[in-house]
Amino acid sequence: MYISAKCAPFSALTQSYHYDIHKESLLDVSEMIKDILLCIVSVQAELFLTAPQFANQVMSFVVRNSAEQLIAKQTDRNVQHPDNSSMARLLDLSAFEDSIQYYLSADTKKMIDDAKKSIGLDQNINLISSGLSRFRSRMRLALRSLYDQGLSRE
Repeated sequence: MYISAKCAPFSALTQSYHYDIHKESLLDVSEMIKDILLCIVSVQAELFLTAPQFANQVMSFVVRNSAEQLIAKQTDRNVQHPDNSSMARLLDLSAFEDSIQYYLSADTKKMIDDAKKSIGLDQNINLISSGLSRFRSRMRLALRSLYDQGLSRE
């Protein structure tokens, strides 16, 4: 019940977002990914305050749920994605995966990898790497809590 309540915003975020790719935003992570990650950080903060002993387990479920919602949006064949959106969608999945890597189960990682393959991995790796670097620098504060907590799990 708790996980369902905390994952409800992910569905709303992914369902309402439409890729509207402009030339200058091709190499930027979408607002949808940033919003999803901020929701994940919010859930993480609440868990650390109320039930720190369950935080890692619950976060793995939250990450899995958000990954499922995101992948459904990214790979939906019924949605007409703009022709030039494959790079942006691949960058979004890569940024999401990079941000929540410490909460990824093997199954969730495989699910994300399969989604990236279905979009097409023939995209320019240097452009994706550059986009990820910009994303990390802009979202440093939010990502720090996800990275730091993951490091304490090891």
